[in-house]
Amino acid sequence: AGSVAIRHPKRNERSLDKTDNVDGIHPGASLQTYIHLVKDGTFLVFGISNFLTNVSFFMPVLYMVDRALNDGIDKGDAALLISLYGAGNIFGKLFFGWLADRKLVDRLFYYIASLTVCGVATCVSFMSGSSRELHSLYAVTFGCFIGAYVTLVPLVAVDLMGLSLVTESYALLLCFMGIATAFGTPVAGLIFDWTGSYTISFVLHG
Repeated sequence: AGSVAIRHPKRNERSLDKTDNVDGIHPGASLQTYIHLVKDGTFLVFGISNFLTNVSFFMPVLYMVDRALNDGIDKGDAALLISLYGAGNIFGKLFFGWLADRKLVDRLFYYIASLTVCGVATCVSFMSGSSRELHSLYAVTFGCFIGAYVTLVPLVAVDLMGLSLVTESYALLLCFMGIATAFGTPVAGLIFDWTGSYTISFVLHG
């Protein structure tokens, strides 16, 4: 009698599962996976990056109008900054999402570049002075590249940690982000209360 190949479903399923594991950890083992992520150097650096970014995530949006008014910009022009920020934000999310799908370069490059532009622009934005045009340019620039950051975070998380860990890794990143945003903006307000100027707040948060 001829030999008959017998399938072993459990064995096959196991072999498929191994392709989804990272360092032997199955995504279903949530607690173990979180512990692994915290100990992973790559994820830790990425998490710290997101933590520091979100310390400054909302601060420019909440204070750019008040700073413009403080610098002598007309109330109507100052209020328009939020709309310019929003327009830049929408464009940044759509454009960099499209660009990331093209995979022309490593998506981590776009992530680093967008945060670099946001940081530098925020640091030097105090030089806008009483110029309506420079305040507007900063609002659009920050909106565009912080929008790019929002789009790129989950994509870079997949690239760095793998698709099988995207749920746990992104959840942990959101935890870092939430903690950072809780005190980033109030600290900027306290600095303004102490100094009477938004310059130090924007430079430090940049």
